[in-house]
Amino acid sequence: MSHAPRAHTLYTHAPCWIVRGTGLLVNGFFLFILYLNVTGGDNLRPQSWPTIIALTVCILGVFTALRWEQVGGRITLGAAGALMAALIYASLVLELGWQGFVLALAYPVPFFLVGSLFLADAPASESVAASETDLID
Repeated sequence: MSHAPRAHTLYTHAPCWIVRGTGLLVNGFFLFILYLNVTGGDNLRPQSWPTIIALTVCILGVFTALRWEQVGGRITLGAAGALMAALIYASLVLELGWQGFVLALAYPVPFFLVGSLFLADAPASESVAASETDLID
């Protein structure tokens, strides 16, 4: 039996909470954009609905990843790809030109980053959870 001191659980959970905090910041920003888009004075065009749906799935994916890192990270990455496709479609249909393609590349980047961070953090959080159950036993 080893009597070596263990690291405090705050330090072992720090990367997990950094990823979660980043996900919450990204979700807060895009929830604000979604709110302004839906409640704005202009009526939503039918061409923008795929973008709204993909953005909503991205946000739900990050919220899912707060509890289940693997599943939520995969949902977020898939929805970020769908968001990019929806934004390219909207920029072509609405004839936005090169600005539409810049938006199509810029909007999904935070979701790609957060989703990949959740996927990278999933094995670490599983090992921390396993070590905590060892302490209980």
